[in-house]
Amino acid sequence: MTYFLWLGLFLVLGAVGFSLRRRGGLVGPGLMAVGAVGLGATLTWRVYAFFHAGRPPPADRLHAAVAYFMGYEVMGELRGLSGPICVVLAEETSANRDTLDALFNTFARVLAPLPGIQPKEAPLRVKPALVRAGQVPRAEFERALAEVPNALAYVSFVGVPLECDQLALFGRTNAAPLYVFDPTGGQTWRAALKAGKIRRVIVPRLDAEANGGPPPAGPPDEIFRQHYLMVTPETADRVAAQLERAGRRPR
Repeated sequence: MTYFLWLGLFLVLGAVGFSLRRRGGLVGPGLMAVGAVGLGATLTWRVYAFFHAGRPPPADRLHAAVAYFMGYEVMGELRGLSGPICVVLAEETSANRDTLDALFNTFARVLAPLPGIQPKEAPLRVKPALVRAGQVPRAEFERALAEVPNALAYVSFVGVPLECDQLALFGRTNAAPLYVFDPTGGQTWRAALKAGKIRRVIVPRLDAEANGGPPPAGPPDEIFRQHYLMVTPETADRVAAQLERAGRRPR
């Protein structure tokens, strides 16, 4: 809306200046010059905003890469279906708002070609510090899952509780699939993933974490390969063993 207001203002100034140009003096040419410069600046700003819309800042491209790959994993299983997807996120604060936007918005954009799929946010009501420490309470995790009844799938960007084998979701007949991003690099998902109760798990690569380096750049697949691992039931033991050797004990 602001764009159109400025555009209209500069067009009016230019038109007024054009109508006054025959009267002599500097008023007409001056208004035309202001209108032309303002119009050019407004259009330039609009083009810049268009090409940069929805692009997360460098620090959150890591999370956008996670959501990008998670979205394609979910899309492969739900193609042709219609219904909601429960997306579990940390509670929003001023410090993590950009991260949550990068996760949810990127995930939703990947699934946009499936018009019957509706991602629904289900924020945890616990302090983000508990999520970072890998101490998500099972009762609160269950409450978040219940916020989206009859979900086709569940996606957790906060890991899983320590007692994830006891989740009510896994006791249902034809339970909806669960996909997990564990930002802590823990192993609470190991048994459930091997049993097929969890479809996929994404964890940070240990070598990427050790190397550090500048903010990530490049396409999502390149960022993902450099910083994350996609864990499957077949690779669960191997990746969990690597995490354990690195001191990442199950919490």
